[in-house]
Amino acid sequence: MKATVRCVQALVRGLARRRGRRPALHPDGLVLSGVLDVLPPGDRPSGVAWLDRGGRYDVTVRWSRAAGLPARLPDGLGLALRIKDAGGPDRPLDLLLTSSGSGPLTRHLPVPRTDALGGPYSTLTSYRFPDRDRVVAAFPDEPGRGLPARPSALARALGRQPARFRLCAAARGEAWRQFATLSVHNTDPEHVSGPSAFDPYAACLPDLAPTSRLRSLREAAYAGSRQGRGTEAPQHVRRAPRARRAWRAPDVRRGGSAPAHPLAVARAQGLFNIVGGLWPVVSLRSFERIYGAKTDRWLQRTSGALLASAGFSMLRAEPTPAGLRQARRIGVGTALTFLTIDLVYVPRRTIPATYLMDAAKEIAWLAAWWRAGRLSRGDDSDS
Repeated sequence: MKATVRCVQALVRGLARRRGRRPALHPDGLVLSGVLDVLPPGDRPSGVAWLDRGGRYDVTVRWSRAAGLPARLPDGLGLALRIKDAGGPDRPLDLLLTSSGSGPLTRHLPVPRTDALGGPYSTLTSYRFPDRDRVVAAFPDEPGRGLPARPSALARALGRQPARFRLCAAARGEAWRQFATLSVHNTDPEHVSGPSAFDPYAACLPDLAPTSRLRSLREAAYAGSRQGRGTEAPQHVRRAPRARRAWRAPDVRRGGSAPAHPLAVARAQGLFNIVGGLWPVVSLRSFERIYGAKTDRWLQRTSGALLASAGFSMLRAEPTPAGLRQARRIGVGTALTFLTIDLVYVPRRTIPATYLMDAAKEIAWLAAWWRAGRLSRGDDSDS
């Protein structure tokens, strides 16, 4: 797991450096103002002090596009909230929500969109409530209203009319239960702001914190993005109390970063291929919402299972010269195969343009293996 964390940090750091002062993820967005009204709990208190006392809070909102793809293409949309004084004076609460589905599985998966109000946004990972873990989600409260996801157009639209959301929480097997309303507006429709740093692990509440699932990977991504841009963690993050000891990113040497070790690349891509391969097997309907309807569904499930099998082989690669060579062959082979399919059949309109997102990811894996090539050759020389 530590090797995978280092690989994620290195990949995000390199991407941030290529993008200059912009973040590696969610590079295009705007910072807005908002108001959050926490509803009275009634006869069903949640056990979370902030929720049970109710009240109105000022909110800083960052609405962004995750991958920074061309505006005409669907992209994962981010809705980051910094709720001022939620935990007391100078104790903000950060919630990072991503465009997603609302079902038991799809609430944990990002869903690219072109309409900023085209569906819900969720935290993807669960939060620890006193009684059980729940996912937090924001549902658009204006049926039929569409908003362009392009930052400049979105800023102008919100300058004319705010966007409203219902904030809800639900555990597996529960119905969504609303606990707050959110209004997002822009007082300067011509101003598209730069990035603002959010950290849901540092800026959380003692009785409402994200679970540890994927925590190390996400913290590594945040740290890598800051290192690539040459910035430090924001002040409120550095002094925020932590419920447990957090993973700390290793220092980066001046003048560049060392390439990730081949074993780290193998395990990271293996995990990626397992998740991507099992997606159409577990929930083909949500997969088709992004990548289009499939005629031969059995074939899609078969190819997904094969990709997951390849990922499992990479994840279990032995840290030996022979094991790393085999993992490299599988990783480069699968990336080249899917990249070729994307670049050949998207221009022919055989498959939708959303497959260009997959092409970008495959290019990133090829770049990671190329960067790890020196270490790989060093391993080969020992055999």
